[in-house]
Amino acid sequence: MIVIVYLENDVKAFNVTEEHINCIRNRFPQWDFIRVTDENAFLEHLGKADLVITWVFKAPWYYMAPKLKAIFTPAAGHDWIEQDKNFNVAVNYGTFHGTIMAESL
Repeated sequence: MIVIVYLENDVKAFNVTEEHINCIRNRFPQWDFIRVTDENAFLEHLGKADLVITWVFKAPWYYMAPKLKAIFTPAAGHDWIEQDKNFNVAVNYGTFHGTIMAESL
């Protein structure tokens, strides 16, 4: 299983680090996690991805990812991950925001 991880953001706390990736690699040693830090590198690796973990995914990218089975995003909003018009790729959104938001009201 090849997993491309592209979680870069202007907010430092929203970025994944190599330390995070190594922790995940240790938990799932049978999977190949590839961390990328820019869109060009993401698109370069996308063709071999079974899964991606990302903040953003654009509709044209589905054509570049024939093996892609699922997208995982920490984003709660559905506007950052454009849908696959063929509905072949599952999208999993972040769900932890609700509790945080409810506690702040």
